[in-house]
Amino acid sequence: MKTWIERVGVLLYKTPRNKVTSSTRFKDLEEWNLWFASSLLASIKEEYDVQLNGSDLQRAETFGELFGIIETYTSSSLPCLPLFR
Repeated sequence: MKTWIERVGVLLYKTPRNKVTSSTRFKDLEEWNLWFASSLLASIKEEYDVQLNGSDLQRAETFGELFGIIETYTSSSLPCLPLFR
């Protein structure tokens, strides 16, 4: 099974995957558009069974902040992903 970061990486077609970190401002990526946002929300739902919405995306600026929001919706500890180290 792929990790969420691998799934996010698949969505990136202009940004080098090795340049993405927890401090990456995902709304500043060239890929940021409605399709990317929808795909990102779908991958979070699939991987963590957490249904985020547009308000959650508006509150987060970086992938790290978005991961923090995901954590607030789950009572279990999420695995440490390479992106968020």
